Amino acid sequence: MVLVVITFKLMRNSNDSTCYEKPHVIRPFAAFFLAILFPITAYATDKLEKEQSPGVTLQQADNLRAEGYYDRAIEAYKTLQKDDTTRQSAIFNLAECYLLTGQYEKVAEVLNSWPALAKTSGRWNMLLAESLESTGQYDAAIERTRKAVKLDPKLCRARLLLADTLYLRGEKTQALKEYEWFNRLVAYQLPTNAESLVAAGKGFYTYSVLTEHQYLTDRTRHVLNHMFMAAFIHLDSTYWQARLAAADLLREKYNHDEAKSDYEAILLINNNAADAHVGLARIALEKWDFEEVEKRVRFARQTNPNHCGAINTLAACRLVERKYADALSLCEEALAVNPNDLETLAIKSSASITVGELEKAQDIIQAAEALCPCNSRFHEMLAETLGWRRQFELSENHYKKAIECEPTNATAFIGMGLMYMQWGYEDKAKTALKKAWDLDPFNAQTDYTLDVLKRLATFETIETEHFLIHIDSEHAKILGPYFTEHLENIYQPICNRYKAELKQKTIIEVFAEHTDFAVRVTAEPWLHTVGACTGRVIAMDSPHRDAGFGGPYNFAQVLTHEFTHTVTLAATNNRISHWFTEGLAVSEEKTDRSYSWKELLADVTRRDELFTLDNIDWGFMRPQKATDRTQAYAQSQWMCEYLVQTYGADVLVKILRGYRDGKPQDTIFREVTGKSATQFDKDFARWARKEVTSWGFDITPPESVIKMRALAAIKPNDSQTLARLALAELEEANWEKSLEAAKKSVKLDEQNEFALEILVRSLGKSMYYAEDNATRKIHQEQLAKRAEQLISVAPENRHALQALAIIKIADKESDKAIPYLQKLKEVWPMDPFAASQLALIYYDRKQFDEALPMFMEIASVNEHDHQIPFSIGTIYKQKGDLKNALKWFTDSLHLAPFDEKTHEELARILLQLKQTESAIREYRILCEINPRQARYFNDCALAYNKLGDRENARKYASEAVALDKNSSSGVLLE
Repeated sequence: MVLVVITFKLMRNSNDSTCYEKPHVIRPFAAFFLAILFPITAYATDKLEKEQSPGVTLQQADNLRAEGYYDRAIEAYKTLQKDDTTRQSAIFNLAECYLLTGQYEKVAEVLNSWPALAKTSGRWNMLLAESLESTGQYDAAIERTRKAVKLDPKLCRARLLLADTLYLRGEKTQALKEYEWFNRLVAYQLPTNAESLVAAGKGFYTYSVLTEHQYLTDRTRHVLNHMFMAAFIHLDSTYWQARLAAADLLREKYNHDEAKSDYEAILLINNNAADAHVGLARIALEKWDFEEVEKRVRFARQTNPNHCGAINTLAACRLVERKYADALSLCEEALAVNPNDLETLAIKSSASITVGELEKAQDIIQAAEALCPCNSRFHEMLAETLGWRRQFELSENHYKKAIECEPTNATAFIGMGLMYMQWGYEDKAKTALKKAWDLDPFNAQTDYTLDVLKRLATFETIETEHFLIHIDSEHAKILGPYFTEHLENIYQPICNRYKAELKQKTIIEVFAEHTDFAVRVTAEPWLHTVGACTGRVIAMDSPHRDAGFGGPYNFAQVLTHEFTHTVTLAATNNRISHWFTEGLAVSEEKTDRSYSWKELLADVTRRDELFTLDNIDWGFMRPQKATDRTQAYAQSQWMCEYLVQTYGADVLVKILRGYRDGKPQDTIFREVTGKSATQFDKDFARWARKEVTSWGFDITPPESVIKMRALAAIKPNDSQTLARLALAELEEANWEKSLEAAKKSVKLDEQNEFALEILVRSLGKSMYYAEDNATRKIHQEQLAKRAEQLISVAPENRHALQALAIIKIADKESDKAIPYLQKLKEVWPMDPFAASQLALIYYDRKQFDEALPMFMEIASVNEHDHQIPFSIGTIYKQKGDLKNALKWFTDSLHLAPFDEKTHEELARILLQLKQTESAIREYRILCEINPRQARYFNDCALAYNKLGDRENARKYASEAVALDKNSSSGVLLE
């Protein structure tokens, strides 16, 4: 243990400017000591294991407990009870082990075996009280803790338990008196042992919060630096509970990175510290890292199966994942340990409300209020979980109750503020968050959100009949006209389609910075998407001139997608399943299914890996493979398509009504389709196979690569077997092994079409993934040779045609590429590759009649390249079809709203169509995009003059002449 102290002293010397001294910033030489420490510890432990129990000292047993070897520590303490000199310490530390491992009944058992200590020892009574509190016997715990404090008035841990339990039970005046004791203690003299110093820090901090102390921030830092961390660094480096107290407080303040480092540092000392694993699980839940939540809860419960915090964290995770039955089941597990656990009761009541069991939820709430009258934390937790489910009115009610019960509860104000943000009441959010900041100016989440609200206040607001659009002033004049036009065009059709009536205007907020958008949606500066809907509010990244996060995107499609969420959430009182709202939203985008989606859907269909109704939501929220999230979107839309084809257009509204009524999904499908969810999955899978076949894909399931390797070993000279092995390796992404097997197969049979095709495909992959140009060139030469060979055997083989087209294009031999592309388009028309390449070749050659149908074909599936609709617009303009040109140039702006060339083309066409006012709009936007370009002001002035608006004509002419004295609009100033 000397090495532990040395190591953490070395770590403490690390230069760090964060809010408190973090010994987890490890310098290289400290890391070296850590590296050698744990082999030594392991050696010492192994040595202890070999020794007979009677040889274990009390110190060694304490070390085992501190390092998390609880089973061995328990056995050692049992032996040490027999020795008069170590008996009392052994009894108490054995009880500590039972508390840490959740064996609460054994705590009472071991303590009651020495009843004489009940009359003399405060610690004896405190430990028994802790086991009673852990199992929900709060009144008995209070009684025992009072006795502990009476026997030992300086036992800080007991007094803290008394204060906390009194507060839990609603006896706030008495609780505050106990917390005040810590305030006097800290002012007088800090305790000199780690356990007492940590307990004193907790009590002192709580008192400071409850009394709204004017120096709360300073006191918080003092508790972190000079109490929690001082207890660990200076008093007892084995007392990891000190660091746990710091981590918990930092997590409460949303300083997640620092809290995470502290939890991880605890696990270096004691990998079985259940509380540290739970802390990491709660941080993971905030970030929707559900796999990490499960892992940490599993680790925690391996040590302490009865850890209600661990069970509750997993239950909350299931609630977020909309696995309500699982959440309720976990709540029952926790209540079996502690039938009065307030967090469990909050989660259970929230889940019950979500599934429509309102009476049951109310019974739970009333029971909790009777047990712990006016407990702020209960109402806060309930409000938070209701907010997750977008039950905003109920969430607001419980936040108000939480604040009424405890006006100093900063986290309740924070939660309410964030809930108001989701609900779309930003003025209320600002009020709540400012109050939270006044109470606790230490919370990172509050700081992030108030900062974003400050910037939101500077945004311009554009109000239409059905929308409030907030855009930063820099982009409002450019984006506003297009947003308003598109939104009002889609409003009524989508509302009518889903029989939804929106009672309030939908709020659209467009952020210039991605971090602001992320904070607006999650209160954290990270979010991997460009648009998000929380119900009434739609937030999105601004489609910048130079696309940042996520690349260019079609803002019209994003608005349509997100507004569909707004409508379907409203139609179901926010109870719609994730897959269904996403499926409907994708359907409303009105784009053709992309080839990549078809490939993916075909592949999962033939592999029998389609999601089911039961697990498709997990594809969005906890993808296991890189393709899961994409599959979830694609399959959700596909399932909606199947529903309409099979059961009629009104089936979608019927399902929405079922969700609105709070019915379980299986019940909804039985009522609407006459099929159980399981039967629906089977029917959909059969339909999917037919669809994939109609697209032209082979749905033969892939062969096992292990099986094919074994078969190839038996038949090493069989061309067909080796070709099958090559395909199996290819489908496992083993390019080199696939290439090797394919070459052997073709060598045995030069006319084997199947083998040649796999060889061409393998060479194509090898060329694509080559590490250097020289290797890539070798693979390209081999690919050209083998593709020609395959063409000679199978003239219509799409893989050979595509490979040869790619090679000719790369060699800038477009004349030679055209025949291959034309043939490829004929034999495999669904793949846009051939059409896209032909379009570019024809366009460059100004063969517009040939280029136009190619561009039209790829425009319906390419959502990210504004040059495609721009090129179509240009061709129509060349043909004199101005109306179609106008339509396609407008579509191009949906992808690149800051593109000057597109706005210019639009303005000219609008003038030709005698739509002068609309042309002026384009010129004014151009003046905003590039205020240093004289011709934009010049053309705008001339357009105003044509309209007869002399005042604006002179205004813009003046700007034009200021930029270019030779501007033709100067005559308007004479």
